[in-house]
Amino acid sequence: MKIPLSPTLLQFESIFQSNQNFWSLSPQELIKYDLEKRFIVIINSTIKIKKLRIGGGYIQYSDNKYIDIHNIEMQLTRNTQINSPGVKLRRQNQTLEIYGDIDDWVEYLKPFSIQFYFQQRYSIQKKIEKGTLQNWFTVKCKSTSIEYSVHIIEKNNDLNRRLLIHNLQLLRNLKLHNLIKMKEIFESRNLIYIVCENIEGTFIDDLRLDKQLTEFDISTIMRILFTILEYLHLNNVVLGHRAVVSNLYLKNPKDWSSVYFIDHFDLLSQYQNNNDFYSKAQLDVNSFGNIMKYLLDYNNDAAKLYSYDLQEWSKQAFDFYQKINDTTKNYSSYDALQHPFIFQSSKQIVGSFNSRKLFHMSQLGIQSLEISTELNSNNQSSSNSPIKKGKKLIKIKPAVSTPTSPIQKATFEDSSSQGSIDMLKNQTLLLNRKLNKVL
Repeated sequence: MKIPLSPTLLQFESIFQSNQNFWSLSPQELIKYDLEKRFIVIINSTIKIKKLRIGGGYIQYSDNKYIDIHNIEMQLTRNTQINSPGVKLRRQNQTLEIYGDIDDWVEYLKPFSIQFYFQQRYSIQKKIEKGTLQNWFTVKCKSTSIEYSVHIIEKNNDLNRRLLIHNLQLLRNLKLHNLIKMKEIFESRNLIYIVCENIEGTFIDDLRLDKQLTEFDISTIMRILFTILEYLHLNNVVLGHRAVVSNLYLKNPKDWSSVYFIDHFDLLSQYQNNNDFYSKAQLDVNSFGNIMKYLLDYNNDAAKLYSYDLQEWSKQAFDFYQKINDTTKNYSSYDALQHPFIFQSSKQIVGSFNSRKLFHMSQLGIQSLEISTELNSNNQSSSNSPIKKGKKLIKIKPAVSTPTSPIQKATFEDSSSQGSIDMLKNQTLLLNRKLNKVL
């Protein structure tokens, strides 16, 4: 990984700055650490060899010292004297520099942290003119030539800082396979850059004259879409005006189950209260009714040109269509996932009711399900979705990547070095030799 020398200090005040201390006490929740490694660290002008662990949004520095990495300033750097790449983490004028084999840690830190100097890392290629996307562009990484997409937000007087920070945290938590994932965040004096996976694939309407849709295909598409919708609703996200056909793309044009929304999140919107959420969630379901009508009419247009036989749709298909279009009843995405029309697209693979639900979720990269009937309707925290109390919901736990071997609890021992750079180099060589022997 090519890392430039440290640029000059920032000449503007970040909107992500807060009164949060650099060091945190032991988190209340038990942390599952994803990465563990020894590094050379520099803190308060002191050089140490230190074992660090990262997971759950925290870096564990010692047994009782942690760093909350949410919205922490991160700068890729290189120490020419050590001749090693690294990162500099900064908050409240305190910094921690980490040097060594840092690539996997950098990738882990990117979605959590705030970086600067976007134009040093990326070049803008073109504006994305797809669906309901606004101010989205295709960019190319200068060091790897890999293309990504970026959403650019202007920092003006109308920008709600607290809302943006809150919604960015929601966006970090969205890890469903059929959603565009955020990669990293940059800030400049006037702009916020949200770098995401590249928006690619085939617009579903472009296949209108090339492929016929069977009822099985429509069941597959609607199953995927309602699984996405249930996942979003449980994470306090509504689609709103983005629940339209123009946002539907196929990552693989030969596989209907690869359907996804290219635009699924508005960083600058919010619902006012629980009732507002309910109504917007219901509108999402009704909007999916328009999508299904498009799919039901899909073959009819092609039949007029190519003399296909018009298909007669089953009673289950039309019953499902009527239910998701009924604005007088609270028909949820959870209800939709239980409808027999949805199950038909997986009944040939799995048999029982429960295993079908597990199959739906596992196909989208979700690890496990948990049925819950208890929810405090007065609780509006980000960790709970404001769904009606007593309503059975699928509690979805996104799959978390874990290391190949479990990380054992270790005692943290510091190796301090107050000496010269030559001594530090010798320690680095010895450390690398020890690590190589272990590996």
